[in-house]
Amino acid sequence: MYYVEFGEILKSIRIEKGLSQSKLGELVGLSKAVISKYENAISYPPYNVLIRFSNVFKVSTDYLLGVEKTKTLNIEGLTSKQIDSLITIASEYQKLNKI
Repeated sequence: MYYVEFGEILKSIRIEKGLSQSKLGELVGLSKAVISKYENAISYPPYNVLIRFSNVFKVSTDYLLGVEKTKTLNIEGLTSKQIDSLITIASEYQKLNKI
């Protein structure tokens, strides 16, 4: 795992979620400066901070580390029918993207 890759993933997902470095820092209990250091590959978070990032972004730590390339979807609290609907929608988008 390269620091740069983690930093790029962290920055990308932060921007995707519409969060500033300051707001992300608030959510995980860190300063804006620390978030900036992570994003710029100056330092790397300890495992407990990595878990906090994972919880905030609702992704696996493997995704944040660049090990897993796909995102997961939290389906907790959904009914079987709702889950089936999401699977159908995802399949249709995958078909469209292959065209």
